[in-house]
Amino acid sequence: MSTSDDDRGLSGFFSLLANPVVLELIEQVGFRHHSMPGLAEKLGRSPATISKYTNRLDAWGIMKRVKVGRRLRYGLKDREVLKIIQRGRKCLQALKPEGDPGIEG
Repeated sequence: MSTSDDDRGLSGFFSLLANPVVLELIEQVGFRHHSMPGLAEKLGRSPATISKYTNRLDAWGIMKRVKVGRRLRYGLKDREVLKIIQRGRKCLQALKPEGDPGIEG
């Protein structure tokens, strides 16, 4: 059975979402735009780290950049990706056996 381009694309998308920094970024910009320094401070990461992941999210068409004055603000192009993450968290909770600390959610 061969893997289609769609399957590889979907795999790459979920691989991106598997990164905790990416999840934090998406959740931060899901409801309001943030500046790079603001995101770095809020997430306790370096601006270089935030830039690396905002560039990846932008390349996937997930994040948008909006210029406000002299600053760039970052937000989501579409909140569907945020809904996917929220659904994933609910799914993990539903699948997690009671008392099993092995799955974080």
